[in-house]
Amino acid sequence: MLGGTAGCNYEINNVVLGVEDDIAWINGRGSAHDIPPFNVRTINSIKQDWLDTLRGRVGLAWGRFLLYGTGGAAFTNVGLSVCSPLLCVSDSQIRIGWTAGLGAEWAIWPDPARTLTLKIEYLHADFGTGLFINPPVTVGTSNFVSRDVSFTEDLLRVGVNWKFAGTGGAISNVPREASRRLPPVQTWSWTGCYIGANIGGVWDKVSDIRTAQGRPLAPQDYGSDKGSAFVAGDQAGCDYQLGKWIVGVEGRYDWGKVNSTHAIPPFPRFNYNTTLNNLATMTGRAGYAVLPQALVYGKAGAAWTHDNLVVSIPATSGLSEFANVNFTGWTVGSGVEWLALPNVSLFAEYEFVDFHAKSVTFTTPGAIGTPDTITHSQKNVEAVLAGVNVRCCDRPIQ
Repeated sequence: MLGGTAGCNYEINNVVLGVEDDIAWINGRGSAHDIPPFNVRTINSIKQDWLDTLRGRVGLAWGRFLLYGTGGAAFTNVGLSVCSPLLCVSDSQIRIGWTAGLGAEWAIWPDPARTLTLKIEYLHADFGTGLFINPPVTVGTSNFVSRDVSFTEDLLRVGVNWKFAGTGGAISNVPREASRRLPPVQTWSWTGCYIGANIGGVWDKVSDIRTAQGRPLAPQDYGSDKGSAFVAGDQAGCDYQLGKWIVGVEGRYDWGKVNSTHAIPPFPRFNYNTTLNNLATMTGRAGYAVLPQALVYGKAGAAWTHDNLVVSIPATSGLSEFANVNFTGWTVGSGVEWLALPNVSLFAEYEFVDFHAKSVTFTTPGAIGTPDTITHSQKNVEAVLAGVNVRCCDRPIQ
Protein backbone atom coordinates (compact mmCIF):
# COMPACT_ATOMS: atom_id res chain seq x y z
CA MET A 1 0.00 0.00 0.00
CA LEU A 2 1.39 3.42 -0.99
CA GLY A 3 -0.38 6.77 -0.90
CA GLY A 4 -0.53 10.42 0.09
CA THR A 5 -2.29 12.60 2.67
CA ALA A 6 -3.48 16.22 2.89
CA GLY A 7 -5.22 17.95 5.79
CA CYS A 8 -5.57 20.92 8.11
CA ASN A 9 -5.28 21.27 11.90
CA TYR A 10 -6.37 23.90 14.40
CA GLU A 11 -4.97 23.95 17.94
CA ILE A 12 -6.76 25.35 20.99
CA ASN A 13 -4.45 25.14 24.02
CA ASN A 14 -3.26 21.53 23.73
CA VAL A 15 -6.40 20.22 21.95
CA VAL A 16 -5.93 19.66 18.22
CA LEU A 17 -8.88 19.51 15.80
CA GLY A 18 -8.42 18.63 12.16
CA VAL A 19 -9.69 17.14 8.94
CA GLU A 20 -7.68 14.84 6.68
CA ASP A 21 -8.05 13.10 3.33
CA ASP A 22 -5.78 10.35 2.06
CA ILE A 23 -5.69 8.07 -0.94
CA ALA A 24 -3.65 4.88 -1.26
CA TRP A 25 -3.03 2.46 -4.09
CA ILE A 26 -3.45 -1.13 -2.92
CA ASN A 27 -2.68 -4.49 -4.48
CA GLY A 28 -5.15 -6.41 -2.32
CA ARG A 29 -6.10 -9.91 -3.46
CA GLY A 30 -7.87 -12.95 -1.99
CA SER A 31 -9.75 -16.05 -3.18
CA ALA A 32 -11.86 -18.95 -1.92
CA HIS A 33 -13.77 -21.93 -3.37
CA ASP A 34 -17.55 -22.25 -3.33
CA ILE A 35 -18.97 -24.63 -0.73
CA PRO A 36 -21.66 -27.33 -1.18
CA PRO A 37 -24.35 -27.42 -2.50
CA PHE A 38 -22.64 -25.13 -5.04
CA ASN A 39 -19.84 -26.21 -7.38
CA VAL A 40 -16.77 -26.56 -5.17
CA ARG A 41 -14.56 -26.14 -8.25
CA THR A 42 -15.82 -22.55 -8.66
CA ILE A 43 -13.33 -19.98 -7.35
CA ASN A 44 -14.35 -16.55 -6.01
CA SER A 45 -11.57 -13.96 -6.25
CA ILE A 46 -11.65 -10.52 -4.57
CA LYS A 47 -9.40 -7.60 -5.46
CA GLN A 48 -9.02 -4.06 -4.11
CA ASP A 49 -7.19 -1.42 -6.16
CA TRP A 50 -7.40 1.77 -4.11
CA LEU A 51 -8.65 3.21 -0.82
CA ASP A 52 -9.65 6.79 0.04
CA THR A 53 -10.69 8.11 3.46
CA LEU A 54 -12.06 11.49 4.51
CA ARG A 55 -11.81 11.82 8.28
CA GLY A 56 -11.99 14.24 11.15
CA ARG A 57 -9.53 13.86 13.98
CA VAL A 58 -9.29 15.06 17.58
CA GLY A 59 -6.13 14.80 19.66
CA LEU A 60 -4.09 16.01 22.64
CA ALA A 61 -0.64 17.52 22.18
CA TRP A 62 2.25 17.35 24.63
CA GLY A 63 5.11 19.43 23.26
CA ARG A 64 6.14 17.70 20.04
CA PHE A 65 3.93 14.63 20.55
CA LEU A 66 0.28 14.25 19.42
CA LEU A 67 -2.05 11.36 20.27
CA TYR A 68 -5.35 11.39 18.35
CA GLY A 69 -8.51 9.53 17.43
CA THR A 70 -9.96 9.71 13.93
CA GLY A 71 -13.09 8.66 12.08
CA GLY A 72 -15.12 9.36 8.97
CA ALA A 73 -16.00 8.04 5.53
CA ALA A 74 -14.09 5.48 3.45
CA PHE A 75 -14.27 4.75 -0.28
CA THR A 76 -12.81 1.86 -2.26
CA ASN A 77 -13.18 -0.18 -5.43
CA VAL A 78 -13.96 -3.88 -4.90
CA GLY A 79 -13.87 -6.38 -7.75
CA LEU A 80 -15.29 -9.92 -7.69
CA SER A 81 -14.42 -12.63 -10.25
CA VAL A 82 -16.27 -15.96 -10.19
CA CYS A 83 -14.53 -18.63 -12.28
CA SER A 84 -15.85 -22.09 -13.09
CA PRO A 85 -13.69 -24.65 -14.90
CA LEU A 86 -15.08 -23.30 -18.21
CA LEU A 87 -15.40 -19.51 -17.89
CA CYS A 88 -15.33 -16.47 -15.58
CA VAL A 89 -17.80 -13.71 -14.73
CA SER A 90 -16.63 -10.44 -13.15
CA ASP A 91 -18.27 -7.52 -11.38
CA SER A 92 -16.95 -4.46 -9.54
CA GLN A 93 -18.40 -1.76 -7.30
CA ILE A 94 -17.22 1.45 -5.71
CA ARG A 95 -18.08 0.83 -2.06
CA ILE A 96 -18.72 3.51 0.58
CA GLY A 97 -18.27 2.74 4.26
CA TRP A 98 -17.00 4.08 7.54
CA THR A 99 -13.61 4.07 9.21
CA ALA A 100 -12.29 4.77 12.71
CA GLY A 101 -8.93 4.46 14.38
CA LEU A 102 -6.12 5.84 16.53
CA GLY A 103 -2.77 7.37 15.76
CA ALA A 104 0.31 9.13 17.11
CA GLU A 105 2.37 11.87 15.51
CA TRP A 106 5.75 13.29 16.49
CA ALA A 107 7.39 16.50 15.25
CA ILE A 108 11.01 15.56 14.54
CA TRP A 109 11.92 18.92 12.97
CA PRO A 110 10.11 21.85 14.59
CA ASP A 111 10.67 25.11 12.74
CA PRO A 112 8.91 28.50 12.87
CA ALA A 113 7.72 28.17 9.24
CA ARG A 114 7.50 24.42 8.65
CA THR A 115 7.39 21.16 10.53
CA LEU A 116 8.33 17.60 9.59
CA THR A 117 6.32 14.95 11.47
CA LEU A 118 6.30 11.17 11.61
CA LYS A 119 3.09 9.27 12.32
CA ILE A 120 1.83 5.76 12.93
CA GLU A 121 -1.86 4.98 12.57
CA TYR A 122 -4.33 2.11 12.85
CA LEU A 123 -7.64 2.19 10.96
CA HIS A 124 -10.58 -0.20 10.79
CA ALA A 125 -12.80 0.18 7.70
CA ASP A 126 -16.19 -1.42 7.11
CA PHE A 127 -17.79 -1.30 3.66
CA GLY A 128 -20.90 -3.30 4.52
CA THR A 129 -22.41 -5.99 2.30
CA GLY A 130 -22.81 -5.61 -1.45
CA LEU A 131 -24.78 -7.70 -3.94
CA PHE A 132 -22.47 -8.66 -6.81
CA ILE A 133 -23.30 -10.27 -10.17
CA ASN A 134 -26.76 -8.77 -10.05
CA PRO A 135 -28.76 -9.90 -11.98
CA PRO A 136 -27.47 -13.49 -12.10
CA VAL A 137 -25.79 -14.65 -15.32
CA THR A 138 -26.55 -17.76 -17.36
CA VAL A 139 -24.03 -18.73 -20.06
CA GLY A 140 -24.87 -22.00 -21.79
CA THR A 141 -25.19 -24.58 -19.02
CA SER A 142 -23.25 -22.47 -16.48
CA ASN A 143 -25.28 -20.53 -13.90
CA PHE A 144 -23.65 -17.74 -11.88
CA VAL A 145 -25.92 -16.71 -9.02
CA SER A 146 -25.70 -13.34 -7.24
CA ARG A 147 -23.36 -13.15 -4.27
CA ASP A 148 -23.50 -11.06 -1.11
CA VAL A 149 -19.96 -9.89 -0.31
CA SER A 150 -19.10 -8.42 3.12
CA PHE A 151 -15.90 -6.38 3.07
CA THR A 152 -13.93 -5.09 6.07
CA GLU A 153 -10.24 -4.42 6.55
CA ASP A 154 -7.72 -3.40 9.21
CA LEU A 155 -4.82 -1.14 8.30
CA LEU A 156 -1.58 -0.34 10.13
CA ARG A 157 0.50 2.28 8.38
CA VAL A 158 3.35 4.72 8.96
CA GLY A 159 4.06 7.96 7.15
CA VAL A 160 5.61 11.41 7.11
CA ASN A 161 3.84 14.79 6.92
CA TRP A 162 5.30 18.13 5.88
CA LYS A 163 3.40 20.88 7.67
CA PHE A 164 3.29 24.44 6.37
CA ALA A 165 2.54 27.15 8.93
CA GLY A 166 3.34 30.69 9.87
CA THR A 167 5.42 31.58 12.89
CA GLY A 168 2.38 30.89 15.01
CA GLY A 169 2.55 27.26 13.86
CA ALA A 170 5.94 26.56 15.49
CA ILE A 171 6.05 23.76 18.03
CA SER A 172 7.60 24.52 21.39
CA ASN A 173 8.88 22.19 24.10
CA VAL A 174 7.35 24.41 26.82
CA PRO A 175 3.67 25.14 27.45
CA ARG A 176 2.24 28.22 25.77
CA GLU A 177 1.51 31.15 28.05
CA ALA A 178 -1.49 32.16 25.96
CA SER A 179 -3.47 30.22 23.40
CA ARG A 180 -5.05 31.52 20.25
CA ARG A 181 -8.62 32.63 20.82
CA LEU A 182 -11.58 31.93 18.55
CA PRO A 183 -13.02 35.03 16.91
CA PRO A 184 -16.28 36.04 18.58
CA VAL A 185 -18.91 33.99 16.75
CA GLN A 186 -21.68 36.42 17.60
CA THR A 187 -20.20 38.98 15.16
CA TRP A 188 -21.29 36.82 12.23
CA SER A 189 -24.67 36.23 10.62
CA TRP A 190 -26.10 32.99 9.26
CA THR A 191 -26.71 34.80 5.96
CA GLY A 192 -24.63 33.29 3.17
CA CYS A 193 -23.98 30.12 1.16
CA TYR A 194 -22.11 26.96 2.12
CA ILE A 195 -20.79 23.60 0.98
CA GLY A 196 -20.04 20.63 3.20
CA ALA A 197 -19.87 16.90 3.82
CA ASN A 198 -21.85 14.47 5.97
CA ILE A 199 -21.79 10.90 7.27
CA GLY A 200 -24.45 8.83 9.00
CA GLY A 201 -26.78 5.86 8.88
CA VAL A 202 -29.99 5.08 6.98
CA TRP A 203 -32.74 2.52 7.59
CA ASP A 204 -35.36 1.50 5.05
CA LYS A 205 -38.61 -0.45 5.24
CA VAL A 206 -40.19 -2.03 2.16
CA SER A 207 -43.52 -3.85 1.77
CA ASP A 208 -44.47 -5.52 -1.52
CA ILE A 209 -47.62 -6.90 -3.20
CA ARG A 210 -47.76 -8.89 -6.46
CA THR A 211 -50.58 -7.52 -8.60
CA ALA A 212 -50.04 -9.20 -12.00
CA GLN A 213 -48.20 -11.92 -13.90
CA GLY A 214 -48.89 -11.22 -17.54
CA ARG A 215 -52.49 -10.56 -16.50
CA PRO A 216 -54.08 -8.91 -13.45
CA LEU A 217 -54.09 -11.03 -10.28
CA ALA A 218 -55.70 -10.70 -6.91
CA PRO A 219 -53.20 -8.82 -4.67
CA GLN A 220 -50.75 -11.29 -3.13
CA ASP A 221 -48.50 -10.45 -0.19
CA TYR A 222 -44.85 -10.63 -1.24
CA GLY A 223 -43.56 -9.81 2.23
CA SER A 224 -41.63 -6.96 3.79
CA ASP A 225 -38.14 -6.34 5.10
CA LYS A 226 -35.85 -3.77 6.67
CA GLY A 227 -32.30 -2.83 5.79
CA SER A 228 -29.63 -0.44 7.05
CA ALA A 229 -26.35 0.98 5.82
CA PHE A 230 -23.72 3.63 6.39
CA VAL A 231 -23.84 6.60 4.00
CA ALA A 232 -21.61 9.56 3.22
CA GLY A 233 -22.22 12.54 1.00
CA ASP A 234 -22.11 16.25 0.45
CA GLN A 235 -24.47 19.18 0.52
CA ALA A 236 -24.69 22.81 -0.60
CA GLY A 237 -27.13 25.55 0.22
CA CYS A 238 -27.81 29.18 1.12
CA ASP A 239 -29.37 30.81 4.19
CA TYR A 240 -30.80 34.25 4.92
CA GLN A 241 -31.21 35.65 8.44
CA LEU A 242 -34.09 37.93 9.46
CA GLY A 243 -33.62 38.85 13.10
CA LYS A 244 -33.34 35.49 14.85
CA TRP A 245 -35.17 33.62 12.08
CA ILE A 246 -33.26 31.85 9.30
CA VAL A 247 -34.70 30.59 6.02
CA GLY A 248 -32.79 28.71 3.35
CA VAL A 249 -32.60 26.05 0.67
CA GLU A 250 -30.32 22.99 0.48
CA GLY A 251 -29.46 20.20 -1.95
CA ARG A 252 -27.88 16.97 -0.68
CA TYR A 253 -26.57 13.74 -2.23
CA ASP A 254 -25.53 10.72 -0.17
CA TRP A 255 -23.78 7.60 -1.45
CA GLY A 256 -24.61 4.21 0.03
CA LYS A 257 -26.30 0.89 -0.66
CA VAL A 258 -29.05 -0.44 1.60
CA ASN A 259 -29.50 -4.18 1.01
CA SER A 260 -32.41 -6.19 2.38
CA THR A 261 -33.60 -9.71 1.54
CA HIS A 262 -36.62 -11.73 2.63
CA ALA A 263 -38.36 -14.97 1.67
CA ILE A 264 -41.58 -14.49 -0.31
CA PRO A 265 -44.41 -15.80 1.93
CA PRO A 266 -46.36 -17.75 -0.76
CA PHE A 267 -43.09 -19.16 -2.16
CA PRO A 268 -40.67 -19.57 0.78
CA ARG A 269 -37.90 -21.00 -1.43
CA PHE A 270 -37.84 -17.75 -3.39
CA ASN A 271 -35.98 -14.66 -2.11
CA TYR A 272 -36.82 -11.04 -2.81
CA ASN A 273 -33.84 -8.64 -2.65
CA THR A 274 -33.90 -4.85 -2.79
CA THR A 275 -30.82 -2.62 -3.07
CA LEU A 276 -31.44 1.09 -2.54
CA ASN A 277 -28.66 3.00 -4.30
CA ASN A 278 -27.87 6.51 -3.04
CA LEU A 279 -30.28 9.21 -1.89
CA ALA A 280 -30.80 12.77 -3.16
CA THR A 281 -32.92 15.51 -1.56
CA MET A 282 -33.80 19.12 -2.32
CA THR A 283 -35.32 20.91 0.66
CA GLY A 284 -36.27 24.25 2.07
CA ARG A 285 -35.50 24.88 5.71
CA ALA A 286 -36.53 27.36 8.38
CA GLY A 287 -34.99 27.78 11.80
CA TYR A 288 -34.52 29.91 14.89
CA ALA A 289 -31.19 31.06 16.36
CA VAL A 290 -31.59 30.13 20.04
CA LEU A 291 -28.08 31.54 20.50
CA PRO A 292 -26.12 33.70 18.04
CA GLN A 293 -24.08 30.60 17.12
CA ALA A 294 -26.78 27.90 17.62
CA LEU A 295 -29.58 27.16 15.13
CA VAL A 296 -32.55 24.80 15.49
CA TYR A 297 -34.35 24.12 12.21
CA GLY A 298 -36.94 22.08 10.36
CA LYS A 299 -36.83 21.11 6.68
CA ALA A 300 -39.09 19.63 3.98
CA GLY A 301 -38.88 18.92 0.27
CA ALA A 302 -38.45 16.29 -2.44
CA ALA A 303 -36.37 13.09 -2.49
CA TRP A 304 -35.09 10.68 -5.15
CA THR A 305 -33.43 7.26 -5.14
CA HIS A 306 -32.68 4.28 -7.40
CA ASP A 307 -33.49 0.66 -6.56
CA ASN A 308 -32.26 -2.69 -7.90
CA LEU A 309 -34.87 -5.44 -7.38
CA VAL A 310 -34.23 -9.17 -7.77
CA VAL A 311 -36.50 -12.19 -7.25
CA SER A 312 -34.22 -15.21 -6.90
CA ILE A 313 -35.52 -18.53 -8.19
CA PRO A 314 -34.00 -21.78 -6.81
CA ALA A 315 -30.39 -22.31 -7.90
CA THR A 316 -31.24 -25.54 -9.70
CA SER A 317 -33.16 -23.59 -12.35
CA GLY A 318 -30.57 -20.83 -12.75
CA LEU A 319 -33.33 -18.26 -13.39
CA SER A 320 -34.38 -14.99 -11.80
CA GLU A 321 -36.32 -11.88 -12.58
CA PHE A 322 -35.11 -8.37 -11.93
CA ALA A 323 -35.91 -4.68 -12.33
CA ASN A 324 -34.10 -1.34 -11.99
CA VAL A 325 -36.32 1.59 -11.11
CA ASN A 326 -36.17 5.22 -9.93
CA PHE A 327 -38.36 6.43 -7.06
CA THR A 328 -39.54 9.95 -6.21
CA GLY A 329 -40.95 10.98 -2.85
CA TRP A 330 -41.06 13.61 -0.13
CA THR A 331 -38.97 14.24 2.98
CA VAL A 332 -39.28 16.07 6.30
CA GLY A 333 -36.76 16.45 9.09
CA SER A 334 -35.21 18.58 11.80
CA GLY A 335 -31.76 19.33 13.10
CA VAL A 336 -29.38 21.57 15.02
CA GLU A 337 -26.37 23.50 13.71
CA TRP A 338 -23.59 25.24 15.61
CA LEU A 339 -21.02 27.77 14.42
CA ALA A 340 -17.78 26.27 15.71
CA LEU A 341 -15.82 28.97 13.87
CA PRO A 342 -17.13 32.10 12.14
CA ASN A 343 -17.23 30.31 8.76
CA VAL A 344 -17.37 26.64 9.87
CA SER A 345 -20.51 25.01 11.26
CA LEU A 346 -21.27 21.52 12.60
CA PHE A 347 -24.73 19.93 12.34
CA ALA A 348 -26.74 16.85 13.24
CA GLU A 349 -30.18 16.02 11.86
CA TYR A 350 -32.90 13.42 11.38
CA GLU A 351 -34.81 12.88 8.11
CA PHE A 352 -37.85 10.82 7.19
CA VAL A 353 -38.42 9.99 3.50
CA ASP A 354 -41.55 8.47 1.97
CA PHE A 355 -41.40 7.19 -1.60
CA HIS A 356 -44.72 6.90 -3.38
CA ALA A 357 -46.23 3.47 -4.07
CA LYS A 358 -45.10 2.25 -7.47
CA SER A 359 -45.82 -0.79 -9.65
CA VAL A 360 -42.79 -2.36 -11.30
CA THR A 361 -42.85 -4.94 -14.08
CA PHE A 362 -39.86 -7.28 -13.85
CA THR A 363 -37.70 -8.73 -16.62
CA THR A 364 -36.82 -12.41 -16.97
CA PRO A 365 -33.45 -13.28 -18.61
CA GLY A 366 -33.89 -14.70 -22.09
CA ALA A 367 -37.63 -13.98 -21.91
CA ILE A 368 -38.09 -17.29 -20.07
CA GLY A 369 -41.29 -17.38 -18.06
CA THR A 370 -43.85 -14.64 -17.46
CA PRO A 371 -42.52 -11.69 -15.44
CA ASP A 372 -44.30 -10.43 -12.34
CA THR A 373 -45.65 -6.97 -11.67
CA ILE A 374 -44.93 -6.04 -8.06
CA THR A 375 -46.19 -2.94 -6.27
CA HIS A 376 -44.14 -1.30 -3.52
CA SER A 377 -47.02 -0.52 -1.18
CA GLN A 378 -44.62 1.00 1.34
CA LYS A 379 -41.08 2.31 0.92
CA ASN A 380 -39.80 4.50 3.75
CA VAL A 381 -36.29 5.65 4.64
CA GLU A 382 -35.04 7.17 7.89
CA ALA A 383 -31.63 8.83 8.15
CA VAL A 384 -29.51 10.25 10.98
CA LEU A 385 -26.66 12.41 9.69
CA ALA A 386 -23.89 14.57 11.09
CA GLY A 387 -21.58 16.82 9.13
CA VAL A 388 -19.66 20.03 8.62
CA ASN A 389 -20.33 23.07 6.44
CA VAL A 390 -17.83 25.64 5.23
CA ARG A 391 -19.58 28.96 4.82
CA CYS A 392 -18.78 31.82 2.49
CA CYS A 393 -20.27 35.18 1.58
CA ASP A 394 -21.43 35.77 5.16
CA ARG A 395 -22.04 39.36 6.11
CA PRO A 396 -21.21 40.84 9.54
CA ILE A 397 -24.14 41.78 11.74
CA GLN A 398 -24.64 45.52 11.59
